[in-house]
Amino acid sequence: MRIFRAAAATALLAMPLTAAAETYQFSNAIFELPPGWDHLRADSNYQILSPDDGPCDYCYFYIARSQPVLGDLASFVTRSQRQFLDLDGSDPEEAVAEGPPQIVYERGHPIAMQMFTVDGDPLLLAGFQIKDRYELDGLRGNGRTPEDLDTFQKTFTQMFPAYLETTRYVSIGAAPLMPPPQPGPLKGAWFGTWLDQSIGMDMMMRMDMRSSLFVFWPEGYFHDGTPPGGMTPPDPATLREPTIAEYGTYRVTGNEVRLAYANGETDTLTMEDGGLNGGRTTLYPVKPLPDGSMIEGTISSSYASGFGGVGAMSTGASATAAIRRFTRTAPMTGKARPRPSAASAMAWASPPADTPPAARTAMPGAIPSRTG
Repeated sequence: MRIFRAAAATALLAMPLTAAAETYQFSNAIFELPPGWDHLRADSNYQILSPDDGPCDYCYFYIARSQPVLGDLASFVTRSQRQFLDLDGSDPEEAVAEGPPQIVYERGHPIAMQMFTVDGDPLLLAGFQIKDRYELDGLRGNGRTPEDLDTFQKTFTQMFPAYLETTRYVSIGAAPLMPPPQPGPLKGAWFGTWLDQSIGMDMMMRMDMRSSLFVFWPEGYFHDGTPPGGMTPPDPATLREPTIAEYGTYRVTGNEVRLAYANGETDTLTMEDGGLNGGRTTLYPVKPLPDGSMIEGTISSSYASGFGGVGAMSTGASATAAIRRFTRTAPMTGKARPRPSAASAMAWASPPADTPPAARTAMPGAIPSRTG
């Protein structure tokens, strides 16, 4: 059980000792990235960090959404065993406990740790109490061999104390990273598109239509993407311990719109020619449909790719087409139609046969889908 004792050998409530280049906030926790680790992604339930490089390439460190204290600490960790699992699909993951929780104390603060396996790989959970909150962290990795398990344990004993040493919590007085809002001149939805070029797995060049949407409120808030609450301004109380990183506050300084996201990230848009230049695209004001609006018409889209084989004459293509129809008196209907391979992707350049004439003349990609 050396992994439990070694990982607890740090001050749970220690303040940061040095300034870090990258600081993030998720829910109640404000933390600096441990050396050698990167911010990977977050959803509304947890944040994931991953190592830059090193022996534990497939290790992932999880920071869970803060929970109110309910029950004892050990039972909190045990009942949280599904927190970081993939529960979607036909074969959801399951965690198998390797033993009961271990309680260790650091400066009078209990830390409950419990080891699980998920499809043979280790998952170590660590839970502790911060005032009236339970905090949960976890490390997943590869442990199929004794060498892999030893690497996993060393990674945890090095990384977890480094994380705790610089982490502070809003519930005990730490100031949220997002600056308080100030009234600003921007409001409403702003939208822009661009073409993204990349090389596919078949080594063929591909171009995708991308889009970006920002919503601003004159109270000083913004949202990057489609706000979950629509055009209603966010509740300031929910942003003190944010789990939706796309919200933030903005400041207009000269021709710059400085964005401060709720998770600590920052960005800048430039005001020019009536738009907001974000580098890849320029956003312009758009008028959203009012709530309850009825729409009628057809939206169609298509995708095609080509690929080459070993021989000079070995070529092929695949394509798909999707149609969405909207009416005022019936629910939306739609279908996706895969198409077989052909000698050339150009064979599918024409619109589907059942596409209405009005939609045939529409510019392809005129209504692109947002990608993030």
